[in-house]
Amino acid sequence: MIFESKMAYMYILVCANGGLYVGSTHSLDKRIAEHNAGEGANYTKKNLPVKLVLAEKHTSISSAFRREQQVKKWSRKKKIALIENNQEELLELAKKKFQTNNPTKSNKIPNDSQKESERIPTESQKESERIPKE
Repeated sequence: MIFESKMAYMYILVCANGGLYVGSTHSLDKRIAEHNAGEGANYTKKNLPVKLVLAEKHTSISSAFRREQQVKKWSRKKKIALIENNQEELLELAKKKFQTNNPTKSNKIPNDSQKESERIPTESQKESERIPKE
């Protein structure tokens, strides 16, 4: 028996209110028509009409669904960067921002399994080693 592979899609719609909706489907044209007929999600029903602004092809519905779940967690700004294919903005928005309680302390966690002499020196440590002591 030969299995026919069916394409799947992760898609983003812009709604009449300007909101973004993220979904996944096997049949993109049919799903967009369902949304615009008021047969889609509750959010899109209340904000018709909708317009397709991005569609990504996937080899399986599970892959498309995983991508949908990932993108749904993103900020609006990051979704717009994806829609606009703005790779630079996507990279910047993908950077996690960590905050420490004490801004003067480094966020680096030393590897306690290494002895002090085995640790790789930082650039500032390398620089201080080059400066001759008088």
